[in-house]
This record gives sequence, C-alpha cells and structure tokens, in this order.
Amino acid sequence: MVVRIVRSRQPLWTSHPSRPLLATTRLVITITLALPFVGLDEMLGSTPVRAPVLASVLAIVLAWATAAEFVKRWFYRSLAD
Repeated sequence: MVVRIVRSRQPLWTSHPSRPLLATTRLVITITLALPFVGLDEMLGSTPVRAPVLASVLAIVLAWATAAEFVKRWFYRSLAD
C-alpha cells in the first residue's frame, strides 16, 4: 500500500500502477490474509485474525492512506513554491 501511495504525484485513485506492481501487491495481501488458514499456523505460531481485529486494522490502514495522500499533496505543493 505504501508503495502505491508514494510512487507518483497523482492521487491513489487516479494513478494506475503497472501490472507487476498490482500483481505483487495483490499477492502479498492474499498471502498475508491466508497464511493463518493454510495449515502453517502451528508451525509459525499464528492464529486466525478475528473479524473485529481485522476491521480495526483495515480502519487504521485507510486512515493512514488518507493522511499520506494529504501529506503528499502538501509536499508537492510546497515544492512548487
């Protein structure tokens, strides 16, 4: 997520990533969310994330992404001055 936000001056929702970047982002998210459910949980000592915790993490990530967009906009505007 960080790479997708800071990689260009454009907002995240208008800037389209390359296919390799999009594929690796999706792969990392999929692996991260699936890891506790695929049988490696005992070996790694992890447990499935409960829905309220996952929702909280999602809210934090969305808040961070919003803040990063505002800071990025401010930064590029300050460079123009």
